[in-house]
Parts: sequence; structure tokens; C-alpha cells
Amino acid sequence: SLSLGVRVQLPIWSRNQAETMRAQAEYTSASRSLEALDESNFSSALENAWQSAKDDQNIAEQYRISIVPGWRDVEKLTEKKMGLGQASIFDLWQARTKVLESETKCLEARQDAVEAVLALENLTGTPFAAVSGKGK
Repeated sequence: SLSLGVRVQLPIWSRNQAETMRAQAEYTSASRSLEALDESNFSSALENAWQSAKDDQNIAEQYRISIVPGWRDVEKLTEKKMGLGQASIFDLWQARTKVLESETKCLEARQDAVEAVLALENLTGTPFAAVSGKGK
């Protein structure tokens, strides 16, 4: 005779331990962040966040204004050269790769700028861009 059994732990008995642990972790993280902010100089933290937001915005603008359009021009020139037999498909592939890389870096720089502004908003408690629900 052979008997098999299955043991299943029902979430009813866990008393919501996962949610309790998550809440405790968030509380601990917030407490440590507050302690670190209290121990350091708030004006210095604010100045660093402001400078980071400015730098990230400048990098994003540089990519948008000059770097991405420059690589797009190279891609167009390579396409023309390929049509005239002066460039290979490999050259075109490399140019398109550079366009894609520069567009990706541009998006990453914009994301960094947005995150820096959000960090600055968190420090100051003031939203910098008001979102209105009008016209939607």
C-alpha cells in the first residue's frame, strides 16, 4: 500500500505577513532617509538636487539639439553614398546603429532629468509642473 499526501499552506492563516513586511520595510526606509537628511545639511542636499536636475537637462538638450540630428545627417549621407555605390550596407548599418544609440542616450538623459526634478520636488514638497485635467 502506498499513500501520498499534499501539504498546502493557505494564505488565510498567514495573517497578511507579506503586506506587513512590505509596510515595515517602507517605514524603515523612510525613517533612515529622514535621519540621513536630518544629519546632513539640507541646503547642501537641495543644492545638489538642483545642480543634478540642471546638468541632466543640459545633457538631454545637447543630445536633442546637436548629437541626434548629426547622426541622422550621417545616416542620410551614407544612404546617398550607398545609392551611388560608394558605401556598403555595412556602412549604412553602422550609421543606423549610431542613430539608435544616440536616440537611446537622449531618452535616458531625459529620463534622468525627469527623475532629478522629481527628487527635487520631493525635497522641497513643491510640484514644479502643474498638471491640469482640463481639455481631457
